[in-house]
Amino acid sequence: MREVTFGDLSTLEQHAQALRDIEGASREDALPIVDGFTIGTFTTLRALPSTGTATLADVVNVLSTLIDDLQKRGPNRVE
Repeated sequence: MREVTFGDLSTLEQHAQALRDIEGASREDALPIVDGFTIGTFTTLRALPSTGTATLADVVNVLSTLIDDLQKRGPNRVE
């Protein structure tokens, strides 16, 4: 497991790279990695519209939902 840091995340490509960095950080156990993340207010979203029409807000909400679910150890658990 390695530390992952992010700079500017203002484009969809930068968010995609951030996801690749998270994936590559540890193939054994992602849970300790996401425990270190802090997310602000977001709208729960578990599906992106077509990649051609997805907005930056859509990507941010999906990524935030994923991190939140992983931190809770599942989509149906309460912290």
